[in-house]
Amino acid sequence: MSFNFRFLITYIIKDFLFFFSFLLANPILKGLILFTI
Repeated sequence: MSFNFRFLITYIIKDFLFFFSFLLANPILKGLILFTI
């Protein structure tokens, strides 16, 4: 149970870091996303 939870946490962190770096690399897309939200 704890192993699956740890795996889920690491997966979420990796996905978040990838998405954050993607937004930093694309300021225009970041502006569009912030505008829609």
